[in-house]
Amino acid sequence: MALADAPTSLLLPDAYSPRIAPVFTWYVTAKLIPGRFHAVRIVTDTLDAARSVADLSQPLLVVMNHQSWWDPMIGLALASTLWPARRGIAPMDATQLQKFQILRKIGIFGIHPDNPASMAAMLEFVDQRFAALSKPTLMLTPQGQFVDVRLPIEIRPGVSALAARFPTCRVVSVAIEYTFWLDQKPEVLIRFQSVPTPDPVSTTAWHRALTQVMTANSSALAALVQARDAAPFTTLIGGSGSGTNPFYNLWNRLRGRSTDLSTEHRTRR
Repeated sequence: MALADAPTSLLLPDAYSPRIAPVFTWYVTAKLIPGRFHAVRIVTDTLDAARSVADLSQPLLVVMNHQSWWDPMIGLALASTLWPARRGIAPMDATQLQKFQILRKIGIFGIHPDNPASMAAMLEFVDQRFAALSKPTLMLTPQGQFVDVRLPIEIRPGVSALAARFPTCRVVSVAIEYTFWLDQKPEVLIRFQSVPTPDPVSTTAWHRALTQVMTANSSALAALVQARDAAPFTTLIGGSGSGTNPFYNLWNRLRGRSTDLSTEHRTRR
């Protein structure tokens, strides 16, 4: 079955455009995210590991927790910042994708997550994409729906079947939280962790490994979020221009006053 022949009743193929995708990515990374968030930060001691997968020739499978509409946009920005040479694809509910056709231009394909027959179509489609692309990346939110970060992580079986289907792929977990610290805009905080290949390899073993690592990764990030300290993080996007209002900020700067919000003058218990 050719890529263009994938049955739309089970799967809606992407329609990647080398002209539209870079423009869309630039808009998301340079305009949309900085306009809505104060900063996108990644835990520094996981940054080298995150960058180390940029030049891998084998497929990369990225699993993310899913709590917000913003997750795909943050994933796109993360991939373009850390792995610019890789081509990414990602599944989305086909019914929703029909409403946002432009997302097909950046590598999003549509599936019907509640249709069991859709799984075989997705495996076949991903197999073909992996064979056709150089340095392919598949990004997934295996929880399958928006889930509060305080709830236990439960993943759908599809991601485990994918990992078992492609034994040469590298699998990594990306934990994300959106939280307010000092600025009027929220922070996007990210932690990266590799998922070791289980031995022996099976769908059940992958399901267990993915659940364990995603849970551990999210818990480690949550502890840093609760500490409310930017020191353990490296800023990927934004992080400056703190304050309340651009005109009031300018007035304070003209008077030699800092507009940065800080609690360093307070004594910590």
